[in-house]
Amino acid sequence: MTPGAPRLPLLVRAILAIGARLAPRAHRERWRREWTAELLAEWTPAIAVEREATPRTRSLPLARLALGSWRDARALHHLDPAHTPHREGRTMSLIDRLVTTTRHAVRGLLQRPAATGVAVLTLSLGLGATAAIFTLLDRVVFSPLDLPDADRLVALRNDVPCVGEGTRWHLATAQLVYYGAESRTLDRVAITSESGANMLTPDGPVRVRTAVVSVDAMEMLGAEAAHGRLLDADDDRPGAPMVAVLSHGFWERALGADPSIVGRGLPLGDGTVEVVGVLKPGVSLPWNAGTDATDVWMPSQVDPAGPFQNSHVYPAFARLAPGAELAAAQAELDALGTRLPDRFPDTYSRGLVDDCGFRARATPLADDVVGDVDQALWLLFGSVGMLLLLAAANVANLVLVRLEARRGAMAVRMALGAGAADLRRLLGIESALLAGAGALGGLLIAAWGVPALARLAPEGVPGLDGTLPGPSAVAFTFGVAALVAFGLTGAALTQLRASTLASAVRNDTRTRTSGLGPQRLRRGLVVAQMSLALALVVGAGLLVRTIGALESVDPGFDPEGVLTVDLYPTPNGRWDDVERWTTWRGILDRVRALPGVEAAGLVTELPLSGGFGCTVQGFPDPGMNERLQARGLTTCAGQAVVAPGVFEALGIPLLEGRTLERSDLDAPERGSVVVSREYAERFWPGQSALGRRVAPSGRSDGPWYTVVGVVGDIPRETIGGEPANAIYYPAVRIPESSGYFPLGFTLVVRTNGVDPLARLAEVRGAVHAVDPTMPLADASALTSAVDRALARVTFTALLLRIAAAVGLLLAAVGLYGVVSYVVARRTREIGTRIALGAEPRGMEWMVLRGTAALVAAGLALGVGLALVGTRWMAGMLFGVRPADPLTLAIAALLLTGVAMAAAWLPARRAARVDPAVALRAE
Repeated sequence: MTPGAPRLPLLVRAILAIGARLAPRAHRERWRREWTAELLAEWTPAIAVEREATPRTRSLPLARLALGSWRDARALHHLDPAHTPHREGRTMSLIDRLVTTTRHAVRGLLQRPAATGVAVLTLSLGLGATAAIFTLLDRVVFSPLDLPDADRLVALRNDVPCVGEGTRWHLATAQLVYYGAESRTLDRVAITSESGANMLTPDGPVRVRTAVVSVDAMEMLGAEAAHGRLLDADDDRPGAPMVAVLSHGFWERALGADPSIVGRGLPLGDGTVEVVGVLKPGVSLPWNAGTDATDVWMPSQVDPAGPFQNSHVYPAFARLAPGAELAAAQAELDALGTRLPDRFPDTYSRGLVDDCGFRARATPLADDVVGDVDQALWLLFGSVGMLLLLAAANVANLVLVRLEARRGAMAVRMALGAGAADLRRLLGIESALLAGAGALGGLLIAAWGVPALARLAPEGVPGLDGTLPGPSAVAFTFGVAALVAFGLTGAALTQLRASTLASAVRNDTRTRTSGLGPQRLRRGLVVAQMSLALALVVGAGLLVRTIGALESVDPGFDPEGVLTVDLYPTPNGRWDDVERWTTWRGILDRVRALPGVEAAGLVTELPLSGGFGCTVQGFPDPGMNERLQARGLTTCAGQAVVAPGVFEALGIPLLEGRTLERSDLDAPERGSVVVSREYAERFWPGQSALGRRVAPSGRSDGPWYTVVGVVGDIPRETIGGEPANAIYYPAVRIPESSGYFPLGFTLVVRTNGVDPLARLAEVRGAVHAVDPTMPLADASALTSAVDRALARVTFTALLLRIAAAVGLLLAAVGLYGVVSYVVARRTREIGTRIALGAEPRGMEWMVLRGTAALVAAGLALGVGLALVGTRWMAGMLFGVRPADPLTLAIAALLLTGVAMAAAWLPARRAARVDPAVALRAE
């Protein structure tokens, strides 16, 4: 040993002496040199940094490390030719070396539990977030339909560009009959219609959710009967006795899982239907996948002979014939569509097809079911991918710092005969162990996080119930972990190559600085972390600003304190408008008399419900159609039916004239009607709408309704989206007229309380005092409709904010670690500078200037990354551009502040270096 060189403590030397006796004689000297070199590499920094510690506290950790030498000594026995034949020994050597290297790697990781724990936790966060979002993608986007032949199922809708850009209608019964008979590329076509029916139970009246379907729907949905049978072709014949199949959930909830219900009558509405079967669990319409949204299934009984109406209200789906492609099916639908006016002249006009661009379109059913939810999920997947890169960069820096500390020991091992393959194997196994542990931790996080995400997800996302990471998510997680392990190994080998063997051996243990190569690699990782963190913060900031912009938009109504509840009277032969109005009027009178109620009314279409539809309007002005066509418009508008008080209850402002009054319904021959501002400007631009005449459902011969008022616009589906082109007809029609006939209403009640649902019991009592057979369904606060409209962007923003916060934390930790390491390695230099007269404050600024350079590089790269990445968010933004300079500036300032705060602690430590301690370490 070189004179003056540090000596190992006596306890450690004794442990090595015992271990030497355990090693084979042929390898004993080499074993002694390797372990002495490794322990000295650990011991020399300890005595420099912990000069003030007692010998006992300084030597005990090294003694625990030295105990590992005994296992290493026993593992060397397989290298002794005296123990095994040459051929067998060679084979066993490859396996045993792998086992021995794994033991050595595990021991090395366990000897530094803090660093190992931080690395595993960091990787677990990144891999767990990635696994959770991948699970949602796999369930919602990759395989949203758990149906037979799901890849052959298509949704059928009609494009109607003349009504408005992106307008799409459902199918009509004429199209079901026509396509089902004429198409050769579609072997099954089905329509559906969701509605409801009243049912009296011992607990009172309830609203049962029904689905009317054509018989082919049951087969395509993969339905199977748990009891009885399914709907068949005989049930779907026009005029056949009405029968029903029950969902499994409804059968259990409402009927106590009584199997004898099959063959008996079920009282629905004002009649009875025979129950022919009970479905097995899990059957639902494609758009309600994974939910129990239908209680009773009944046949549609569409008559192939007609009559047919131009009523496109039936969601439809079909199955491609074997061997048929989607493009061929679309071409056939286009050809059949041009013949619709010839086949159904009373239903389809040539102008609708040729001039309006009416066209049936087939799209993959999975895409139709998922809608635009996949955009948010892909955005989140990209975000957690960046978070994973941040985590990997952080762990890579930890690995590089540790490798720098082991540089001398590895160089000694190489000098004693260890090959480059041995070092690569050791580094690779260490990286694999870290990544594997991170993958296991990540799957545990994902198993907890996926159900939490499912609870937070907006309504309408299919197939989230009971979702957990499955085999594909496990395979994906370990695959990504393998890539992380390769990356960590590559970074370690890059640094190892930069630290040459000769320089490592030549430098003594007092050398505290590393080469330029390793420093550049670590600083490059920090710059990458900064850029990724900035991109995450910018994305989260844009969505936060979007939410702020949406919340500042005037929705056109006031949802605070408003209760909505659906009311459906049991017909019992009461189909006369006037008689039904007597019931509705009695309900409104009783509800308005309740304490705390400020206004109440009835309506068929609520704001943000996606309703209103598109119904042709009739006008006495013969030039109306020509003027609209010249502007690229049609006479289509959204019809709603209302009772007095609804505009006041919803808080929709009156702009001109008056709203409907009780006398308008008591004397329906007046034919009073109210229109929205959008409706008035569409049909009478620049003119007053008051006194104008109009008829519902395209009637051109009257009787005519007269516009008595214009109210403000309300959003049809989304806040900030297109307003409803609405006309509000009275609940009582002009006598002897036709055109609309609502079966039920939504009761809208404005209260003076914070929680309108607290009034539900009183409202129910008021309704049942007038009609005890009327159920109340889907009661909710109107504010929940606003929340649902914002749910997708708020859900995405929440997860992005979490990802950005974790990204900021990881970037700060990574920067802190690198700066702390640099300060520790330059302690002698800093102490010398201070001893020669440098100001401590100057040392602090020296460290902060180096940090600022890294942050500036990260910001420059991060701005470019953010500008590219946020383009994918354009469809989710409102009131803010993807390249919003304010958001970029705020994000850059936030990241700079966090980064400089992380660097301040090690910079402060540098300013407090004691020159005497630093020079004694020399």
